[in-house]
Amino acid sequence: MKENSIKKLIKEIFHYLYEKGLITAADGNISYKISEKKLIINKSNVFKGKIKEKDLIVVKLNKKFPLTASKELKLHINLYQINPQIKAIIHSHPLYPLIIKKPNKDFLKGTGLKEKEISFLSYYPPGSEELANKIKKVGKDKKLIILKSHGIVVLGKDLKEAFFLTEKINFWAKYQYLQELKKR
Repeated sequence: MKENSIKKLIKEIFHYLYEKGLITAADGNISYKISEKKLIINKSNVFKGKIKEKDLIVVKLNKKFPLTASKELKLHINLYQINPQIKAIIHSHPLYPLIIKKPNKDFLKGTGLKEKEISFLSYYPPGSEELANKIKKVGKDKKLIILKSHGIVVLGKDLKEAFFLTEKINFWAKYQYLQELKKR
């Protein structure tokens, strides 16, 4: 995939995530690993509902990182380092995955995830070095990392897989939450 095509797809995914309420305002970030030495990621503090291709930048991993890059850049880099098989990461802030305690059987079946592919991480400030370092300890061979009181991080072999899984996770978490609410 060419850089322009990747940027166009990332832009479309951001617009969709915003329209569906899975991200708000300038929150969330998406990256795509072009090679072992560079990736594409969104700039920081950009309104995701109207993000443009010029708001997506190429970061060379052996150079000084641009100050405009997403504040979660280090989190993305750390996950790529420990998961060489993945090429895409979507970090979003959907409500329902944050309020369920533990994914149930319906959630696992609906998303196609196994329990061992999911990690939970305590709260660390967004964009912090501490968060980036802690995620490296729990993120190996995971497809979903739930960040307490923050959001979710979804890893995929490509943008399509990460995007579809992000939406499925929110749907099945909502389903689980409503099931649990109904039982009360």
